[in-house]
Amino acid sequence: MSETTTSHLDLDLAEKVLKIANLHADSELKNAQRAFLPWQFMLSALGLAFTAGAGLAAGVFALMKWKVGG
Repeated sequence: MSETTTSHLDLDLAEKVLKIANLHADSELKNAQRAFLPWQFMLSALGLAFTAGAGLAAGVFALMKWKVGG
């Protein structure tokens, strides 16, 4: 084999190794996102609960102000 062919094979091998490393990194990212998914649901539910609670409290105060006439 000539030096050019050897160099070309080395570049092909390096490209394949980098593709495998990229696939591995993508898999690890997907696994990390999958592990975080329950926390996303919990945080969304808490945000919804706080928003609903704030709306309910504002409604109660508005009703009290309307009934009392303050």
